Amino acid sequence: MKKKNYKQLNQLIDEEYNEIKDSIDLHNCDANDFIRRKLHQTNWKKNRGVLFLDPFALSVNWESLSIIAKTKAIDVWYLFPIGALNRMLTTNGKMDITWEKKLNTVLGTDQWKDAFYKEKSREAVQLSFGENGETNTGDPYDESNLFKSTNIANIKDFITKRLEETFAWVSPNPRLLLTEKKTPLFYLFLAVSNPSKPAIDLAKKLAKYTLDKNKNG
Repeated sequence: MKKKNYKQLNQLIDEEYNEIKDSIDLHNCDANDFIRRKLHQTNWKKNRGVLFLDPFALSVNWESLSIIAKTKAIDVWYLFPIGALNRMLTTNGKMDITWEKKLNTVLGTDQWKDAFYKEKSREAVQLSFGENGETNTGDPYDESNLFKSTNIANIKDFITKRLEETFAWVSPNPRLLLTEKKTPLFYLFLAVSNPSKPAIDLAKKLAKYTLDKNKNG
């Protein structure tokens, strides 16, 4: 967080939440580092928690989600930046290595490659190259035999599956949040780390009211 924003947030707490400011701790640091440090310092057999993750772009590492899930005591509202991830997925599967590493870190796996891309048919590949190897259709710089074969709904399903592999229960119908131009921006998930039936039943009721109500997609 920029120092200016941090100062403004402190000022907002003083002005709007003065009566409870003593119970508010503000930390200006990397959230992944804070989660790792804070959660390891807490006895989660005696504590419970609710965590709201509202990342700046793709800044939440999957390792952080795994650490949260292992507490078996924290419910997570995760505002996943579906629009930012979709923009990183190039049409031909070719991207800078730093982008690949970022996606691996955010999703906790490299299986997104097989999930979001398919190989072109032999006929399509043959049409893309002439006798001397020059490209004669499409992008003249595209020498990839892959093509993007996913959409927002498929990406949502992939994220849901990954969360289900990590948490005890995950909302099956995350809420889609759109921009003013109706472009997909976020999916709001509820993920529960407590495996007990009462905790999951309560989460289901909460998810039904919060996520299913006025659901966009």
